[in-house]
Amino acid sequence: DSRVDGAQVTAINTSAATDLRELNVYTNALKTLDLSQNANLEKLNCYNNSLEELDLTGNKKLTRLDAKDTPLAKIDLSQNTELDY
Repeated sequence: DSRVDGAQVTAINTSAATDLRELNVYTNALKTLDLSQNANLEKLNCYNNSLEELDLTGNKKLTRLDAKDTPLAKIDLSQNTELDY
């Protein structure tokens, strides 16, 4: 579990955390979030950010996602078959 919330962070690198299962990065200033190296990610809370792009196609174990209050125009969740909400 990693948490960086409310700090107005503009970038975060999770590539070395290949075993990461939960990530909380809500209420920041993130525009992009690269989670391609986090195949074990199950829960992601990234709401209230400036996210313009979010690629979750490599996160097939994702069961929970909260990306509300972001300017995301679209998101491909077709590979996230375990997603509850």
